[in-house]
Amino acid sequence: SVIIALFLGLIISAEELISDRRILLRESYLKLSKSGYLNSKVFYLFALSALQTFLFVLISNSVLQIPGMIKYFWMILFATSCFANILGLFISSLFNSVVAIYIMVPLVIVPQILLSGVVVNFDTMNDKVSSKEVVPFTGDLIVSRWAFEALAVTQFEFNDYQKHLFSNEEQESNVKFDYLFVIPEVEKALSELKTLTDKEKLKVKSEFVRNELFILNKHTPGENLAQYFTGSLSEINTDLIYRYLERLNSYLLNRMNTLRNVKDSIMNKLIKESGSVDELLAFKYKNYNDNLSDLLLKRKSFESFIIDNNRIISKIEPVYQVPVSKSGRAHFLSSSKIIGEFRIDTIIFNILVIWFMSLVLYVCLYFYFKSSREF
Repeated sequence: SVIIALFLGLIISAEELISDRRILLRESYLKLSKSGYLNSKVFYLFALSALQTFLFVLISNSVLQIPGMIKYFWMILFATSCFANILGLFISSLFNSVVAIYIMVPLVIVPQILLSGVVVNFDTMNDKVSSKEVVPFTGDLIVSRWAFEALAVTQFEFNDYQKHLFSNEEQESNVKFDYLFVIPEVEKALSELKTLTDKEKLKVKSEFVRNELFILNKHTPGENLAQYFTGSLSEINTDLIYRYLERLNSYLLNRMNTLRNVKDSIMNKLIKESGSVDELLAFKYKNYNDNLSDLLLKRKSFESFIIDNNRIISKIEPVYQVPVSKSGRAHFLSSSKIIGEFRIDTIIFNILVIWFMSLVLYVCLYFYFKSSREF
C-alpha cells in the first residue's frame, strides 16, 4: 500500500512541470507569479491524491475485510502520496526529457522498498550504518519506513478488539521483560564481579550493573541508588544491590499479578458485552490479525535480548517496548516516540514526520523553481 501511494503520487506529478515548460518560457514576459503557479500545481495534486488514496483504502479495506481502519489508513497514505507529489514535481523540474523522468521514478522507488524495514531487516544491516537501539539514520530518511510503521502499529493497536487490551499488555510486557531477563542478567553480572580480577573486565561489568540498575529504578523511583556505589565503578556494594533486587523481584511479581487481574476483568467485560465467549472469539477473529501480531511481537524470533554498550536491548515484542531515545528516534515498530518528556503515538508522530519531510522538499523545490531560468 505504501509503495502504491508513492508510485501514484510520483506518476501523476512527474510530468506536470516539464509539460508546461515551453508555455512558461513563452509567457515569461507577463511576469506571472511563479509561486502562484507552483502552489496551484501542489493543491491540485494534493486534491487528486486525496481522492485516489481514499478510493484505494475504501476498496482494498473492503476486499481484505479490514474493519475500522479507513480513516487511519487514509491519513497515512494521503501524507505519503503528497510527499511523492512534491518529489515528482522536483524531478520534473530537474530534467529536460520525459524519458529521463520515467527512468528516475523506479530509481526513487527502489530505496523506498529496500529501506522500509520490511525487505532488509534494520538489525542485520552493517554496524557502521546501523544501531542496535534505534532505526538507522538511513531508515529515518526513508518515507516508506515511517508510513509502513504507522500502518502496521495503528492496525495492531487501534483495531476494535486490541484497543481494549493494548495499554495493559504493554505494561505487562515491560514488567515481564525486566523480571525474566534484566534482573537475572544483573544478578549474573554481580556474581561475576566477585571473581573477576582483570581491571578492564571489572570496569565493564560494573558499568553494566550501574546502567541497568538506574533503568530498573523506574519501578522504584523513591529508591536512592547512589548509596550502592561508593566511588569508582568497581566499588559496588553487592550485598545491598542483591537485597534491592529481591525487593524489586517481589514488586514486579505482584505487579504482573495485578496486570493479569486487570486483563481478566477487561476480558470478562468484553465477554459480557459480546454475549458469550464464542461471540467474543468471532469478534477477535474479525478484527485481530495474527500475521501482523507475529511481525510486531516477533513471536518467531529466538533472540529475546542482546547486550550492547553495556546495556540490555530488548528484541522481543517491539510494539510494546518504550523507546530509549528522547529525541524522537526509536526502534522499528515502536508504538510511540518520545520527545523530551512527551510521549507521542506513532501514528501522529510518523504522519508529522512525513509532512515535515514534504515541507522540506517543497522549500527546496520552491527556491529551485523560483531561481531557474528555464521556467
